[in-house]
Amino acid sequence: QELINPSIIDSSRIKRIARGSGTTSRDVKDLLKSYRLMKKYLKSISKKRNKRILWKI
Repeated sequence: QELINPSIIDSSRIKRIARGSGTTSRDVKDLLKSYRLMKKYLKSISKKRNKRILWKI
C-alpha cells in the first residue's frame, strides 16, 4: 500500500519503516519530504512541457 500511495504513511508507519531499515525516523521523514518535493517538481515540468507542445500546434 505504501509503495502505491506514500501519502498514507503516518508516524507509526514511519517508525516501523525506520526499525525495519535500520535507520532513524528522521531519515525516513527526510526521504519522504524529498520524494514529495521531487514529485511536485516533476509534475510542474510536465505541465510546462505540455503547454509548450500546445503552443507549437
